[in-house]
Amino acid sequence: MRNIFLALIVAVLTGCTALQPPIQPEVSTQFKREKTAVAFFDPVGSIHYSEDVYLVLAVAQVSSDSDYAGIWDSDSALTRVHADEFSKLGLNAAPLNGEAGIDVPREAVARQKSLMKAFHASRSKPEGGPGIAPEFKESLRAHGYANLILVSWSGYFMHIPTLGLAPRHSINNSFWVYDLRKDLPLWSGAFPVAQTVTLPKNTGKSFLEENDLAGLKSETEKLARQRYRTKTFDGKPMVSIGQAIGFQRGD
Repeated sequence: MRNIFLALIVAVLTGCTALQPPIQPEVSTQFKREKTAVAFFDPVGSIHYSEDVYLVLAVAQVSSDSDYAGIWDSDSALTRVHADEFSKLGLNAAPLNGEAGIDVPREAVARQKSLMKAFHASRSKPEGGPGIAPEFKESLRAHGYANLILVSWSGYFMHIPTLGLAPRHSINNSFWVYDLRKDLPLWSGAFPVAQTVTLPKNTGKSFLEENDLAGLKSETEKLARQRYRTKTFDGKPMVSIGQAIGFQRGD
């Protein structure tokens, strides 16, 4: 797990993982003229903790998970965050089942989430991504939505190293952009982001989970929004989500 975490940090510092080329400018322009639905699905529902434990001759790592499914509606909360950021990029974007009024039936939403969970659990990821459930797609079309941006992640990770090093936390969001009218996938890519974090409490667990998961809610939103910026937390240039997809100029 530590090697995975370190690989993630390297990817973050270089700006992003391998990505498809941006969509063409004319496609981006047309996209911004139409209604776009944004939906985040959390297939994990838990915090992953890892902590280094100093031994006399080695450093061991202890890992644990803490479930929040049923306590925090991460789907709705992070859907609103991503829809807000895409709106700032000039899209006519609305969150699934949000105040903007995309009222998709629960059965259709549940079917789409099952596809997202199956994709997350699959070791050999289908090249076309998780796909769109027919009833989910038809409901969005019926509400006048021409496009869909699906967002998911591999979960929230908190790593507490030994020897006085600063704790780090990370997420890795994946995006799939679809043209609903043509049943056409337009773009997909993943964006890791990581940051050191100051823990005011003795453990990462209390920092994240006390006061109705206040720390988790705040930190996940902060990390998610950061990847829409063109600079890292420490001011280094990076490719933003908008630039990578083609919704934002790179200059």
